[in-house]
Amino acid sequence: MTITIGAYDTNTLQNVVRNIPVAVNFWRKLAFPGVQTFDSEKISFDVISKGRRMAPFVAPNVQGKPLKSQGFTTESFSPAYIKPKTPVDPSRVLKRQAGEMFGGSLSPGQRRNAIVADILVEHKAMIEKRLEWMAAQAVINGSIVVAGESYPSVTVDFGRDAGQIITLSGATLWTASTGVPLTNLETWYRQTALLSTTHIRDLVFGATAWVAFVTNPQVAAMMDIRRGSDLGNGMEISNGLGTQDVVAYKGQLPNGPRMWVYSDVYEDDSGTNVDMLDPTHVIGIGEVDGVQAFGAIMDARAGYIATPMFSKMWMEEDPSVEMIMTQSAPLMVPRRINATFRAKVAA
Repeated sequence: MTITIGAYDTNTLQNVVRNIPVAVNFWRKLAFPGVQTFDSEKISFDVISKGRRMAPFVAPNVQGKPLKSQGFTTESFSPAYIKPKTPVDPSRVLKRQAGEMFGGSLSPGQRRNAIVADILVEHKAMIEKRLEWMAAQAVINGSIVVAGESYPSVTVDFGRDAGQIITLSGATLWTASTGVPLTNLETWYRQTALLSTTHIRDLVFGATAWVAFVTNPQVAAMMDIRRGSDLGNGMEISNGLGTQDVVAYKGQLPNGPRMWVYSDVYEDDSGTNVDMLDPTHVIGIGEVDGVQAFGAIMDARAGYIATPMFSKMWMEEDPSVEMIMTQSAPLMVPRRINATFRAKVAA
């Protein structure tokens, strides 16, 4: 039997990647629905500052009053590359794969194809996890710390107002009988509206913050656990999970935002699981108008195109091994960062 083994061309690899299911993308869906690519190695974004000026009064028989334009600043950032690279281990081609019948039911060529597909799935999942981490960091912290091997630590600060980071303590904590979550939230809604001219549409609770919220006397007094009930000032609460097991939809406040409990983790460089969101925090999210920005892929095989991901494959001759690499140059850009707030509400 003759087996023809050669590196897949780029078009084939791109098609495989596009047909892989998308990983959890909760933060990107809430705050970064748009995608923008840049035909350069730098990503640029405008920060627009608008006040609440009213048009001035003038007499009807005098000239109109010229207004000084309120401007914007342009920020640029050269994103760090994400480029997982994996060899197609020749020894795996000759061994039974997971799920294959004992004794082997696949030819070496079929195993090789399955291994390539498996590597692409892994690359996409790793990159999607990094994108989700960046989106979470931007919304939760108002900034993203980009650091890695051969890349100096850089903090991309989107300039969130200091008042949008709140820390409760003592008698004001929601775990205290004197805590007033609903009153606090109304205050934070108004502050967000003043700073961003938008309103909070979603509240994302850490697990501890959610327990503190629903067990607080002020909340318990107006809560109705029967989903779909209509009790005027009552609150609709659902105990069911959403479509993704790390995100639970919990209902909606009266005439207010949707509520979610979020408990996803990521694995750090040491292999330790780290909470994406501090369990004691609650995050408010309005119309962030965020975009997932991607710089050009600085690779001749890619044609230096601007694309969210680019995969390629090549052959190393000695020792003989095929290599697969997927590249991305991302940055999550929340164009209205003051449409978010972060509050520590439990100990």
